[in-house]
Amino acid sequence: CSSDLYAHALPYFRKAETWEGGASEYRGGDGPLGTMRTRFTDPLVDAFVAAGQQLGQPVTGDFNAAQQEGFTTPQSTIRNGRRSSPATAYLRPALTRSNLTALTRVLATRVLMRNDGQGLRAVGVEYRQHGQLHQVQAQAEVILSGGAVNTPQLLLLSGIGDPSLLSPHGIAVNHALPGVGRNLQDHLSVGVAWQRKHPGTFFHQMRLD
Repeated sequence: CSSDLYAHALPYFRKAETWEGGASEYRGGDGPLGTMRTRFTDPLVDAFVAAGQQLGQPVTGDFNAAQQEGFTTPQSTIRNGRRSSPATAYLRPALTRSNLTALTRVLATRVLMRNDGQGLRAVGVEYRQHGQLHQVQAQAEVILSGGAVNTPQLLLLSGIGDPSLLSPHGIAVNHALPGVGRNLQDHLSVGVAWQRKHPGTFFHQMRLD
């Protein structure tokens, strides 16, 4: 990504996490998501890193900091020995708030739009629950957080996207924006499986759960 986008996003990444190494230029120190290096040790891990170095590949101590490329051990979102997810870090602590209503088993169908004379504005959300359509109105703003697939899908269903894609499905165009839903790229991860003669230390460090 561009340096401007990186500089804009970095403060939010730092705000989100509590890195076990403490706050730094790249890492956060008091956010709700606990992040840490993987605890298990195994001679094979050291052997893989050493093999990478022999091939001339770099080694990085923190791939979420200044240097992303290189061999290293993984990091996890863990706090107090348990998975630190957006649900446990953000949602569950907020469920008791009087100004929050969390709905489950519902499907958002579109963003409600209105032209207030100064342009098109998102004013609410339509959703389906138990086969019935419902609408909620926004007092301040509408935030979409459906991920890389469902967010553009909801925008398209709301009439925001390429008119040539919307019209065949009978979706009225609210805002012509051809880039919506385009150029989706996956973050590739290739797993390599090997068989070893003995279980190794990782097998013995696995918890019952």
